[in-house]
Amino acid sequence: MAGERTPPEAFGDPRVGESYSLCIYEQSQGGSAIALQARAHAGGTCGRAACWRQAGPRSGFTYRNETANEDGITRIELEPGETGKASIIVKGDGANLPMPSLPLQLPVTVQLQATNGECWEASYSASGVGRNDADRFRATGGP
Repeated sequence: MAGERTPPEAFGDPRVGESYSLCIYEQSQGGSAIALQARAHAGGTCGRAACWRQAGPRSGFTYRNETANEDGITRIELEPGETGKASIIVKGDGANLPMPSLPLQLPVTVQLQATNGECWEASYSASGVGRNDADRFRATGGP
């Protein structure tokens, strides 16, 4: 997601404090329904290295777990920036990823929620979705 201005301090410090939850909501008959929820906890080691790393004192954070965590999260990139330059990328894979039934019913809303109360959100209609079939949902862009 690329969106509004996000200063570095908005991310907190996931190396020691903030955990993150990825939530995906799809359209349902009664409004929207949660299709997926996956978490990445603060701190920890992934293999022999720390799961969370900071690129620099005014930069964002990267989470990497090549074998995937207990919810299937393999990568998170939190990049601060001005409006249109801030970026959040979340990737997951493997048997632990709590996959919803695909394809998802549009519109789809994706949120990354931090335990410090911050929340980033993007909504995707057909124009923002690159793939939405029985095997994969992939969307880019969004506010």
